Amino acid sequence: MSKNKHIAIIGAGIAGLMTGLSLLKRGYSVTLFEAGDAGLDHSCSFVAGGMLAPWSEMESAEMRIHRLGCRSIGLWRDLMDRLPGSPFFRADGTLIVAHGQDRPDLERFRQRLDFAGLGGEIKNLQPDQLARLEPGLADRFENGLHLPREAQIDPRSLLPVLIAYLKHQGAAFHFNRPVDALAFDHIRIEDERHGYDRVIDCRGLAARDCQPLLRGVKGEVALIRCADMRLKRMVRLMHPRYPIYIAPRPDHHFLIGATSLETEDRRVTLRSTLELLSAAYSLHPAFGEAEIIDIRAHLRPTLPDHRPCLEERDGVVRLNGLYRHGYLIAPALAEEAADFVETGSLPQNPLMEDVA
Repeated sequence: MSKNKHIAIIGAGIAGLMTGLSLLKRGYSVTLFEAGDAGLDHSCSFVAGGMLAPWSEMESAEMRIHRLGCRSIGLWRDLMDRLPGSPFFRADGTLIVAHGQDRPDLERFRQRLDFAGLGGEIKNLQPDQLARLEPGLADRFENGLHLPREAQIDPRSLLPVLIAYLKHQGAAFHFNRPVDALAFDHIRIEDERHGYDRVIDCRGLAARDCQPLLRGVKGEVALIRCADMRLKRMVRLMHPRYPIYIAPRPDHHFLIGATSLETEDRRVTLRSTLELLSAAYSLHPAFGEAEIIDIRAHLRPTLPDHRPCLEERDGVVRLNGLYRHGYLIAPALAEEAADFVETGSLPQNPLMEDVA
């Protein structure tokens, strides 16, 4: 498709925003439509943890997720250099620990990375090394793993800055404008037809009218403040029932997350909240005195194979099914979506990529 064409993107979550940015860089005009308001606190992109952890996710994910994640970390770094307002971004790696009874899980994870050819990215830590890396966890764990190339981003500080940046680059936004129908070259809003050169569907779960296999997988996060605890980097606690991550944020704030429930009930439940907070307390008792700032739940758009989907269906480009990997893979997938708009060629079959 030639440049100076006008592209409509339906959905202004992280997939839609990053796709819009990729298209703007290539010279396209971009308009984004979002059913909710500009704060985006109704969306799973707002609730997400923002973990950029392609090695950690190999505990359960496929190699394609890892490769997309590694590409995306580079794209995030480049973007952070251009964004105004300094949204929170840290690239100090991830520390993975386990209590004594769960250390076999830590070893199995290490073996999985070795089998995938990624063992060279791991640093085994003895107690003294762990204490130097994270003094706040000294004497709490006998050993651990350090994944030094992983990073994190704070969606709540990023989203408003990213929207402002896209506007500055020329993107148009229409918030509180749900789209009633979409096709290859137009959309309909309240019976009015709006024409475009191409339409991209990034609506997440709202796209079930066109992608009926989508389902919501519930995730919950807790934001706490604990002045007595110091962590320099993300910490993942291996646990057979409720593995969690704890991500340090500015002003002694910590984000706790990683619940993954096969339900579309968006309520914050007592059981899941207790599991999150109990696991944090087991990491360090200082978290027992933390102030609870916020607890939220949302649904991640997920397909049966847990793989992201970039396809053309009924003439519409559809990007969906990012599951729990939204921020991890959105920049790289957005580049693939922009490549498709530009060349008409989809990326190779991910099944073949995993074999390669």
